[in-house]
Amino acid sequence: MPHAYPRPLLQRDEWTSLNGVWDFALDPTACWGAPRDVTWDRRIEVPFAPETVRSGIHETGFNDACWYRRTIEPPPLGDGECLMLRFGAVDYHADIWIDGQHIGEHEGGYTPFAFDIASYARDGETATLQGDAGQDTVSGDEDDELFNVEVLDLAPAASRPDRVMAA
Repeated sequence: MPHAYPRPLLQRDEWTSLNGVWDFALDPTACWGAPRDVTWDRRIEVPFAPETVRSGIHETGFNDACWYRRTIEPPPLGDGECLMLRFGAVDYHADIWIDGQHIGEHEGGYTPFAFDIASYARDGETATLQGDAGQDTVSGDEDDELFNVEVLDLAPAASRPDRVMAA
């Protein structure tokens, strides 16, 4: 799948798309609490939701959560630069880890969010990015897409976000 910049009018010089194949696991009852608990048994094509054929999963049943994992290679950073991990949207709740360390969470379907991961991902080392996406259990809408990552990117950034990594 080509990794075109998601918003061509706002294109940055340095960014990395994280779309592509990720490790994946369904957690039907949300029993796993951290990435170390997960049984990684599938692969998924991000940015497609697991309910879709294009994801390679095509699982249309209700699951309370699902998990994603991918290894990344952080770009070199200059002094004072940030490394922004951006999500265009995750439905509905997301917890994000790097190398097993929880870095943050976000709640709210289809709203963008980002984390500065410079202190977690070091230049010259690979990092394992892991995420857990949970359903909106209030509405219980079985048609909701889980961890439908519209744009996930990662890039270095100075005081303003002009370089990013994304999927």
